[in-house]
Amino acid sequence: MVMHPDAAHSAIRIIGDQESTVVPYAKSRVPIGTGFILHVPGESLPLHHGYLITAAHVLEGQSNIEMQPTKMDGTLYNPPIAVGGWRVPDPNLDLAVAPLRESSPDKAPYWANPLSRAIPTGFIQSVEPGDPILYVGVLTPLDRNMVRSGTIGAVDQTGVQHVGGYEYPCHLVDCRSYGGFSGSPCFLYKPFPILEPSLWPLPQDEFPQPPHPMGATAHVILLAGMFTEHLTDKPGTDSMASRYGVGVMLRSQDIRTVLMSNEMRDERKKWEDDVEL
Repeated sequence: MVMHPDAAHSAIRIIGDQESTVVPYAKSRVPIGTGFILHVPGESLPLHHGYLITAAHVLEGQSNIEMQPTKMDGTLYNPPIAVGGWRVPDPNLDLAVAPLRESSPDKAPYWANPLSRAIPTGFIQSVEPGDPILYVGVLTPLDRNMVRSGTIGAVDQTGVQHVGGYEYPCHLVDCRSYGGFSGSPCFLYKPFPILEPSLWPLPQDEFPQPPHPMGATAHVILLAGMFTEHLTDKPGTDSMASRYGVGVMLRSQDIRTVLMSNEMRDERKKWEDDVEL
């Protein structure tokens, strides 16, 4: 399973203030988490609305939030861009969204995930235990994006005590989880057979070709959810990594429900009333 280059560029650095552990009251501007952009179709016009998505707890205590796309090699694009209008639409979800009406990561190779790729509740092959996933976020020690992998360990879990006191059903992921990946988009690759014969790709003298016809496999990229936290000994502890190796994923259908709520749809309708095509 290989991460598509576009998906690898979907992670956005979320920048905020971090208090110094050496100089009292001193702060520095550093990445505090990861975000990604979702495109929502227009309500009455043929356009899309961009939303920056991250975990709500990433923004706690922050007053000056900025975003900055980056390449996988750590190259940064443009100065950081201020992002306002943040809201936590559902107090039970560790989810913060900001409409990108006045902010835009222009001239940066980011990938906006269309809302249609978020796995709908009724999808015939939804997230299942054992599914491999890829998630991309900011590796804070090297300050660059990195693709990490994991396996769905349990789905639709309730009764989990989340950092910040949030209450939401979640998927549990078997992974190496570290700080900086809160807000990372999690991608699920579903395989589908291509019903056409394909050529044998290996040397036939060393690897005999099977007697039956062979075909290729197509993989569809789906947004499975957002990484919110990793399991630690106590909620809220500040450890570099989880010794349990278990991450928590906010489900994509819950993100979809928030963005398609009546309140947010009405807001988009008002924006579109002011648009002249």
